[in-house]
Amino acid sequence: FMDHYLEANLRTFWDLKNFGHLIELEFKYKLSNKLNISAAINKISGNSNLNDSYTFNAMENFSHFRLEAIYYF
Repeated sequence: FMDHYLEANLRTFWDLKNFGHLIELEFKYKLSNKLNISAAINKISGNSNLNDSYTFNAMENFSHFRLEAIYYF
């Protein structure tokens, strides 16, 4: 594997006032000029002291693992 085709991304969003956060770690790899693959894990945490109208509490169920294959033709 040629490492100049590997891309790693870390995305974060922190709510410092209400202590909610979103963290995503993603890896992309270019297999060829026509095929890319990527995998990501996403974790969203809210604040249990706040009600469901707090955005991060509503999004906690959206935490996920993602695997993608992208083909260009």
